[in-house]
Amino acid sequence: GLVMKKIFNIIEILNDLKDLEKKIYLDSPEVFVDFADRIAENNLDEMVLFFATKYNYLSIVKFILNNDIVNLNNPSKNKQFATVKEHILAAATQFNAKDIYDYVTEKQKK
Repeated sequence: GLVMKKIFNIIEILNDLKDLEKKIYLDSPEVFVDFADRIAENNLDEMVLFFATKYNYLSIVKFILNNDIVNLNNPSKNKQFATVKEHILAAATQFNAKDIYDYVTEKQKK
C-alpha cells in the first residue's frame, strides 16, 4: 500500500541540522555521508537523534520527539541498548547533554 509520510515543518530546525552536519563532517567524515543522506531525505531516525544528543542540539531532539518521528520505546538499532530511549539517555550522559537528558526523561513521564 501507499505509505503516508508524516509531513512536518523541518524548516524550523534546518539551520541546526546544517550546523550539526558540519560538526559530523569534521569529526567523523565516514559517518557524514550517511547522515547527510538521511537529512536530505527528511529521515530523522535514531541515528539523527543520537548525533543531535552527542552534539547537544536540544532543538533537534525536541523536534523529533514532539513530532513523534521516533518512538523512544522502539527497540534500538544499537544492540547495546534495549530501547531508543536507553540509547539516547546513555548518549546524553556520556556527552554531558543535561538538557536533553532532562527533556527525554520528562517526555517519558507525560
